[in-house]
Amino acid sequence: MLICEKIEMLRLNPEKGRPYINLHYYLPLAASILDLYLKGNLSFEKKKVQIRNPDYDDPLLKKPIELISQGDKIHPIWRALVLLRASSGVFINGEVYKKYIKLGILRDGSEKRPKLYFNQENFQKNIIDEIKNITLGVEKPDIGNYFVLRALKMGHILDKYFTKPEIKEIKALLRKKLSEIGIDPITADLINRLVKEVRSKTGIHHS
Repeated sequence: MLICEKIEMLRLNPEKGRPYINLHYYLPLAASILDLYLKGNLSFEKKKVQIRNPDYDDPLLKKPIELISQGDKIHPIWRALVLLRASSGVFINGEVYKKYIKLGILRDGSEKRPKLYFNQENFQKNIIDEIKNITLGVEKPDIGNYFVLRALKMGHILDKYFTKPEIKEIKALLRKKLSEIGIDPITADLINRLVKEVRSKTGIHHS
């Protein structure tokens, strides 16, 4: 799964069929930029991003590549997020949600207002179990899952998925410098700048 997919799936409140309000949609948008970077589609130089490789191996990357490539320009991160926001649209029209409805993992349970419910009760748990297995208690955490944990903390919903001892461990991990957990300087700078821009756009001041 892409990082943005994991965040979108964990954003959903399985009881209400809508995203948890504190986990802002700018977080999965920021995650899509990190997805593009880690897959080699996007470069990050001098605090700006640019699509370098327009070929994608996941259909969900098609739209972000098209949007960030507009005018073949090099964009500061805030501008890239604004371009991606243009595609976010109405909740139920999100590309991630369309994919998971088609796969039968989500269903549209709405009458008038869009609402999405899980057909597979353990789907969110399986994502969390993966994060626990390859990101917690290891010397070098998975970069994508690290960003998911940052997003969940910024959205104040860690307690929806983790026990108190696990949350304590997660917070200790997130307090460490990225260089301490094996994330290279360029990737670390990108992650920190993505977090900074999300904070700026959403009013989140603690992550």
